[in-house]
Amino acid sequence: MLIIAIGTGGIKPCVSSHGGDQYLPSQEAAKDFFFNMFYVAINIGGLLTTFIVPELSKIHCYGQKSCYSGAFLLPTIIFGLALVVFAAGHRFYRIVPPLGEFLPWKAIKATHLAATRNRNATPEERAARGHWLNFAEEEYGGVFLEEVRDFGLVLVPVVIPFSFCWMLYNQNSNEWSN
Repeated sequence: MLIIAIGTGGIKPCVSSHGGDQYLPSQEAAKDFFFNMFYVAINIGGLLTTFIVPELSKIHCYGQKSCYSGAFLLPTIIFGLALVVFAAGHRFYRIVPPLGEFLPWKAIKATHLAATRNRNATPEERAARGHWLNFAEEEYGGVFLEEVRDFGLVLVPVVIPFSFCWMLYNQNSNEWSN
């Protein structure tokens, strides 16, 4: 399941961006067509797997009444073939380098640095700094750390409980819970 989560998390945001990068600014109509067909293909794939994968799990295999390994094997094979096709066409792709810096990684590094320094600090140093993130202020600046702090204030009380809500809700409507 971890591999599925990493693979899906890496594929979904990158595939559409990579596809859009293949078009020049003068090819706006072609890019619009690509995104329309991409959207159609994603939804057809999602619709088909909703019906096909649960049916595959009902097949008898390995002396069992269900074959979840077969149900997971089909998407794994398809993703593997897609990876081979993607890698084979690499020399034909237009690679657009990223602009600026990757802010999530910068926030993770700042948080790690501040947490490490806070852990090693004396109680007097902690009191002088105020907030524990301020231990990374010299390297990352007060404005950036304030934004990281604000993001944390939104992330913890809103996003994390919301994730649990969706995990529980999705258990009501899947074939795997029967």
